[in-house]
Amino acid sequence: MSLEITGAIIVGLAGLLIAAPFLFKKRQGIRDETAARKLGFFFQSRIPEDFFRHVVEFESLRGTLKEDIYHLLFRNDRDRQYAAFTREAGEYGRATIHRKIRIFFAASPAFDLPGFKMVPKNLGHRIDREPDINFPAFPVFSRRYLLQGEPEDRIRALFSPRLLDYLQHRWDLVMEGRENRLILIHPRVPLSQLIREGLEIVRIISE
Repeated sequence: MSLEITGAIIVGLAGLLIAAPFLFKKRQGIRDETAARKLGFFFQSRIPEDFFRHVVEFESLRGTLKEDIYHLLFRNDRDRQYAAFTREAGEYGRATIHRKIRIFFAASPAFDLPGFKMVPKNLGHRIDREPDINFPAFPVFSRRYLLQGEPEDRIRALFSPRLLDYLQHRWDLVMEGRENRLILIHPRVPLSQLIREGLEIVRIISE
């Protein structure tokens, strides 16, 4: 085999390796969009200003730039707005990470949520003995997640037995609520799966 042919093969393989992550991202985005359409979501190419303003108000998503957001999907119901998107980098639990995270967003004037944040519990939380709202009847949830916010009585009322039972079977989920808005964040599950879980959580807290 000539040096010219060998060189061409090497250059071609290098090009495929470089392009692979971008092709995978595009393919994953198509799969997510197809699955989301079945749930009533549609692709949004432009990021609405009011939506972006609400997103960056959450502690978990402060510092988000518009260019960090892609695969943005929307669904508008009569009195609720839903969105889901992927962010290239973000804060997860305690640490700032540089990987893709998936976010589900819901807003409704009927929510009236207390201010709270639920993150996966880690060793640092236990060592520092951070304030934590525990539920003795749901020890798995209390071991798995750190829940903070106020007023505590309203948070306890929101986290009903039905919601606690649902959450204790899920790993590595971040959930944050404030007034009429709610977000869920996960670092690994497909966006379409997070949408399904988000819709179910909204259904539970609306019961």
